[in-house]
Amino acid sequence: MINAITLIVLALTSSHLFGYETPASVREKYKLLYQTPVVNLPDGSRVFHRAKLFRRQNLYVLSLEGDPFEMAFQHGRLLKNEIAQGAMPQLAKMVENAVRNVFPNIPLVTDLIIKYLYRSDTEGIMEYGIQSQGGDREKFMLEAYGISEGSELPLDDVIHAAFGPESLQVILGKQKSSPTLFEREINGAVLRQACTDFVARGDYTESGHFIIGRNTDYPLNGYFDRFPTIIYYHPSEGNQRYMALTSAGVHNAGVVGTNESGLYLGVQIGRAHI
Repeated sequence: MINAITLIVLALTSSHLFGYETPASVREKYKLLYQTPVVNLPDGSRVFHRAKLFRRQNLYVLSLEGDPFEMAFQHGRLLKNEIAQGAMPQLAKMVENAVRNVFPNIPLVTDLIIKYLYRSDTEGIMEYGIQSQGGDREKFMLEAYGISEGSELPLDDVIHAAFGPESLQVILGKQKSSPTLFEREINGAVLRQACTDFVARGDYTESGHFIIGRNTDYPLNGYFDRFPTIIYYHPSEGNQRYMALTSAGVHNAGVVGTNESGLYLGVQIGRAHI
């Protein structure tokens, strides 16, 4: 439960809760990317660095090549305008919106509760991820840095967008162990979801091709489905090529994706399947 002492501590330290920045060393290493222009081709496609973007009906199709930062930067730069109008800014507000939808708007107090949840849950999840991947913060954050730098979306928003859904799941877990009225209300808001996805091997399809798909008419409707994007990743570091069915700016292939070995991954709220 959030108590008065916690809020006082937050009031004294709130200026240090946010303000993530891409390290100067990363900007220096990839400075040529910042100087490279986007080129519009006569066929309507666009190229940047080693990446290419084209439209197929209402789909954005991206082909990315490079290391994790380069591919994320390419994604951000080629879909800069779409990212600003799409799912990422809305994903970044998931925790805040959940609070404001169910909690009275009390000056200062409501803002501090939101900051408390970001610090206790969002930052906690991120730190756990960093440690579970060996503790190298810069390596873990390279794709977040790349999307932010390429799209010019604030890094705070990129991080909050990446961990917002998981943060709400943590709130649900707390609700089960020590429910409060506040947490019960958020619980009800989070559970109104409707995710589905599918995969079909070539021997079960008329075309003979491997097919994957996902619906996009769930919360964030009007944003996640505004710029549906297919991304083909070509890592330069010797890893397998892979692809994702996602939305502009959502760089993680874990939502719906497959690699060249045919391993398929789909993530829905509260569960994943392979």
